[in-house]
Amino acid sequence: MAEFVFENKDLTPLKGNVIVVTGGSSGIGLATVELLLSIGASVVNGDVQAPEKEMAGAYEFIKTDVTKWEELLVLFNKAKEIHGRIDHVFANSGIGPRADYLSTQLDQAGNLMEPSSQNLDINLKGVINTSTLAIHHLRQQAEGGSIVITKSATVARCAVYLMADTTMNGQVVHVQRGKYAEVDTAVLIPAYRKIKGDDYPSEDEVFERLAAAAA
Repeated sequence: MAEFVFENKDLTPLKGNVIVVTGGSSGIGLATVELLLSIGASVVNGDVQAPEKEMAGAYEFIKTDVTKWEELLVLFNKAKEIHGRIDHVFANSGIGPRADYLSTQLDQAGNLMEPSSQNLDINLKGVINTSTLAIHHLRQQAEGGSIVITKSATVARCAVYLMADTTMNGQVVHVQRGKYAEVDTAVLIPAYRKIKGDDYPSEDEVFERLAAAAA
């Protein structure tokens, strides 16, 4: 898997561009929003909650649940209404594993309870719908635009407790590969990292713990 390294100065051509970001209130999304604002880009952030700190620059927050089509429509329509165009989209909203496929928890009738679909709804459906709206808006411009999608490194892993993550992230790759030629697309694959002030364990440590728990 190729590693792409860039410096902040490499993004200076984005000055004056309009960028829609989902999941831009924390973690990688927040860091991206702050970087884009620092170089003079206009950012519209769609997330379920606003950032804990004030943003400086051409910034708009629109409360958005990416699993809801109507809220995504509002996000893109508002961005277009405010700025007159959309140049780039960063589909970054995502959550970690939620479903326990090894659970034996039963409902009141004694039947096995259905695993949560929240992970797939946000990380797959949300990405597909965000990308669909991005393509719709970017294709209206002669110069096109670009879409960047965040996915997890679990696409390279195979384990029953990660099957939703692995399947979902594999599908995200295929979604990215199937985009229209006039819209540039890329997939960002971050490693485990410090988010919201919490120092998370390394990727290998996480998988060792998960494997031990599933044994």
